[in-house]
Amino acid sequence: MANTYTWAIAYMDTKPSDDGLTDVVISCQWNCSATTGGDTPTNASNYGYAHFGPPSTQDFTAYPDLTQNQVLGWVWASGVDQAAVEAGLDSQIEQMLNPPSVILPNPWA
Repeated sequence: MANTYTWAIAYMDTKPSDDGLTDVVISCQWNCSATTGGDTPTNASNYGYAHFGPPSTQDFTAYPDLTQNQVLGWVWASGVDQAAVEAGLDSQIEQMLNPPSVILPNPWA
């Protein structure tokens, strides 16, 4: 069964003004979580930061009009590798479900 991924923007850092524009997003913290299906779901998550270059006055979106999908597009365009993040979460879940090693109690305890 394939994992389900949820990407979200936790918060955005803004510059009050930049080149005549107001509330310019300069960076954000993102997070991604993965969940397995089935009767006993297993979860893993990862987070990071993305920094953005100066905005273009021609295609600037006012802060109140931003959508999470738009900002996530900026995150991926900034160099965050969506496929690599999701593959890393897949690996975390695989190791939780099938650990490569375990610590057992001492047999004499």
